[in-house]
Amino acid sequence: MESADGVRLDLGPRMQRMVLALLALEPGRIVSTDRLVDELWVTWSRPARPERSRRTSRTCAAPWNLAARRAPRRRSC
Repeated sequence: MESADGVRLDLGPRMQRMVLALLALEPGRIVSTDRLVDELWVTWSRPARPERSRRTSRTCAAPWNLAARRAPRRRSC
């Protein structure tokens, strides 16, 4: 993917891109870990231990959470 000014953007591996897509579908809203787990693990078989699927989902969401915290806040009128 490229930015508007032509800079190539690395959106990470497949599951991380799926997290970004899920977050983009809910702009301005919090997406729970449970929802991420439910949505992500439809595609892949869920690990035998539920805590592992939750940890993996949080790991995939971490870069986007960090980017959101660093982004400038938009002021409402």
